[in-house]
Amino acid sequence: MLQQSENRIKKIVLIDDEKSFVDLLSYILKKENYEVISFIEPSEVLKNINLLKDADLILLDLYMPNIDGFNLLSYIKKELNFNTPPIIFITNLKYTEDGQLIDDDFAKNLGVNGVIFKTDDYQKNLEKIKFFL
Repeated sequence: MLQQSENRIKKIVLIDDEKSFVDLLSYILKKENYEVISFIEPSEVLKNINLLKDADLILLDLYMPNIDGFNLLSYIKKELNFNTPPIIFITNLKYTEDGQLIDDDFAKNLGVNGVIFKTDDYQKNLEKIKFFL
């Protein structure tokens, strides 16, 4: 089923340092007829911020080397201002380094739409992605 709005394919930006996860999720999303732009190196996002402007959704890993998802989130929101598309955190972890539970409430408190866990069933994660699109 083609995902369309205004006769165009939805664009998802995937930012995660785990190449195998990026490859797998990109494959799943492309099978659902989404356009996927992926970044394995967070610093590449800084150089290509314009690619995020017309995204329909950003999937952002929380913990990456050099630039973590929290800092990247601040940069994205600052650069895109009010044109920031919906953002969903992606993570393996259930708690932050300081012990906070990572859940949808945690994400919303940081101005993000939700969170998906890499360890969850892909169908469950796909449904959540579709919900935000």
